[in-house]
Amino acid sequence: MPKDCYLYRPPGILHGPVSVPSEDGATIIQRAVGEMRYFRYDGDEFPHEHGQPITDQYKDRPVTWNEHLDTNDLEWEPITSGGWAGASIKWFYRHRDTGGGALLLSLPAGCRGAGSPARGPVEEFVVKGELHADGVTCSEWGYAYRPVGMPAGEYASPEGALLFCWRNGANELNAEVVAA
Repeated sequence: MPKDCYLYRPPGILHGPVSVPSEDGATIIQRAVGEMRYFRYDGDEFPHEHGQPITDQYKDRPVTWNEHLDTNDLEWEPITSGGWAGASIKWFYRHRDTGGGALLLSLPAGCRGAGSPARGPVEEFVVKGELHADGVTCSEWGYAYRPVGMPAGEYASPEGALLFCWRNGANELNAEVVAA
């Protein structure tokens, strides 16, 4: 997996061997929803390969499974309305039922606005830059969680920022801000 790669592994997929070249190292952000089980195969009796479906559970998931997704191949989509207008997104996956999913959110330098209340749990991880939101500053490696109904409030990114986000509920990025 190259740098900036994203991997979504649904239930029932074989987890093969993992290694990192000793001269490189790697930082991996891993998130699990619910019970975490790994399917591994170390023997040579059966022709199983890394990433191979072992069960059919992945077919019933509301997220399309892509075995490898190089985020550099995805296009940036501008947000043209709502509280996040002026930012851009790259969707890694979209939940077929809720519209939420995992994405990169790019805030340009000088970006400011107000987000809408969370329509589902929202997790945001600052990959680059700095984000000021409701009096709290999140720098690189910063993390924020908003439960359902909690507004993003006023935000600003004087120098710009890149956030990795999980939005479990509906997509709120183009939503108009609703006054409390």
